[in-house]
Amino acid sequence: MQPRYWIVPKMWDGATVFIIGGGTSLESFDWSRLYDRHCIGCNDAYMLGAWVEICYFGDWRWYDIHKDKGLMEYKGLRVTCAEHPIVDPKILNLNRRPVGIYEAPLIGWNYSTGGSAINLAIQLGAKNIILLGFDMKLGKSGEANWHPNLKNGPNPTVYERFMEGMRTIDIVRKKKFSHVNIFNVNDDSDLDVFPFLTLEEALVL
Repeated sequence: MQPRYWIVPKMWDGATVFIIGGGTSLESFDWSRLYDRHCIGCNDAYMLGAWVEICYFGDWRWYDIHKDKGLMEYKGLRVTCAEHPIVDPKILNLNRRPVGIYEAPLIGWNYSTGGSAINLAIQLGAKNIILLGFDMKLGKSGEANWHPNLKNGPNPTVYERFMEGMRTIDIVRKKKFSHVNIFNVNDDSDLDVFPFLTLEEALVL
């Protein structure tokens, strides 16, 4: 049976969209600053609550862990670009491509959930995309995430691959989606592909 892929609506047309990544820079973040904002939560960020409107993930193994840990009770949209579509009426599937920015139902993986979430935000109609927790490095104590990670241990070798995806995103965005702005809120991040903003600056866009 052919999988049924989600045609993403432009429900955030012209909006500013925050993408919550996994970096340790978010360990003491004041989440209440985002309660009235459009947010895509990568992976475990759905646990923050339904104010995170979309939970986005790209890994079957992550789904197998979290489907019994609150993912199915989460009140927002559950969207995946897992390589093999997930047959679950509560999960919206997108058709994954290795790299790039596509229109739905295709989506670029870009070597990370965060990189793919940028493509999703563009499909949703975002004008400004704000990256949170896109540190591209381990934390000071060698940890990888602001949340417990039940699937992967810290691995510093993954970040160069993540960076490759981000560089591709920037090239394609400039050519085909130049009306979309992408900003990084963490000025201590190793991701220097996109310009930096403070959170205060991002919140007034």
